Amino acid sequence: MVSTLLDIISILSSNSAYLPARHFKVYKEDLEHIFPQTPVGDRIKDKVKQTQILKAYLEIINQSLSEEEKIYIDDCDIDWDNQNWKDSIKSRINDKIEKVIPVNSIGNMCVLHESVNRGYGNDFFLEKRIDIMRKSQDGYFIRPHVYDAFNKIFLERHDESIDMKMMNRWDKSDILARREYIIKRISNFLNTSNEQA
Repeated sequence: MVSTLLDIISILSSNSAYLPARHFKVYKEDLEHIFPQTPVGDRIKDKVKQTQILKAYLEIINQSLSEEEKIYIDDCDIDWDNQNWKDSIKSRINDKIEKVIPVNSIGNMCVLHESVNRGYGNDFFLEKRIDIMRKSQDGYFIRPHVYDAFNKIFLERHDESIDMKMMNRWDKSDILARREYIIKRISNFLNTSNEQA
């Protein structure tokens, strides 16, 4: 519902004379968490990639944890073939994620056509971002609010320099900034609509 309202606001803000019907067709869509809900997939296809994902998760999560709460894993301890190890690390990380990353916040959600969303699994922001842009070029329907999220239009520019590394990551600060942006955008729209009525 909020995602559809964001799309309407975006389209109305584009000074278009009409709302294109293609934006409001019934599609089979999924709710996508931009920051993944889980660090360890159920089926490990590529152990090297999964190890990179795991380490990136830990880096992001550990930023928000006290020293005694941080999770450290040595490369020699990683054993993707051991189900007990996978279950244990998944459980340890999921417990920490819930405490430090608001994964179910509106700032971390978007709506994607199921054919776009289904292949992501626990991929990180940059992989999702690149794939969304490619699928858009291939003619897949990508909602305006998804473009806004994956291009981080919600970030305020505080000085003349832009840290390009920020475009490769999605973390707690992005989730909170996007949530505030959504609240302000909807509030401004509703206030403007009430003034015009």
